[in-house]
Amino acid sequence: MKTDPLNLIATILVATSAVMAWVFLFRYVGRNWRATPEGRHMMGLTLIIAVFLSLATEFRTFGPWVGAPVVALVLYAVLAFLMFQQNVLLWKADQSRPSRNHPDAK
Repeated sequence: MKTDPLNLIATILVATSAVMAWVFLFRYVGRNWRATPEGRHMMGLTLIIAVFLSLATEFRTFGPWVGAPVVALVLYAVLAFLMFQQNVLLWKADQSRPSRNHPDAK
């Protein structure tokens, strides 16, 4: 682990963010998150963020390990899918609302 003050502060912030992401997940799991596509997406996105932050904390503390590039590739692929899914959800929400120029819009 690098010991200069800025790296130490960054590592603490990354670790704190990881803990907060995991706390949210454990609190949210008790809710009815499976009921809506948005709830399922929120759980998936927060999970991938928690894993990324946990691995970033581990990397910053102990350094890289064998297999890390493969794990990173898989996580980036999952993140890309979730970002695509987020845009699809927004597009569907936009389609279900009348536009401002639509005669039925108020």
